[in-house]
Amino acid sequence: MLSVRGDRPGQRRERIGARPAAGRGPCRFARAGPRLRRDALTDRDERFLAAEFVREKIFRLSGEEVPYATSVAVDKFEHDGALRRIFVTVFVDRESQRAILLGEGGSRMKAIATQARADMERLFGGRVFLEVWVRVKRGWADDDRMLERLGY
Repeated sequence: MLSVRGDRPGQRRERIGARPAAGRGPCRFARAGPRLRRDALTDRDERFLAAEFVREKIFRLSGEEVPYATSVAVDKFEHDGALRRIFVTVFVDRESQRAILLGEGGSRMKAIATQARADMERLFGGRVFLEVWVRVKRGWADDDRMLERLGY
């Protein structure tokens, strides 16, 4: 049990009842090697990072409440030489959210995909073909199978 004596300012405080572990010196932990290479940025794979880039651009480019009702799934991630082909689906709960994400004539989604692709190319160090679809899936946040598919 730990208690503190001295309840007035400037009064000495002391620990009562705190005892060191019997017969043990300072606690020592086993040394372990680094979990990542020194030049590694993250422990996540490119597939995860691709979804995060798209999700980030949705947050940055849509000032609406839509970002909080979206989820991004990478359907396919292929390496074709130096080119990466990435197929992504953005799930929303309502048709009105889909319209907001797409924008006038698809302009907002084009900007989202273009900026996400540029960031991916910079990080991956090669060309990226990015195809993004926006789909309405009512109740996706309450569907256990859907959440598992999305990695939650």
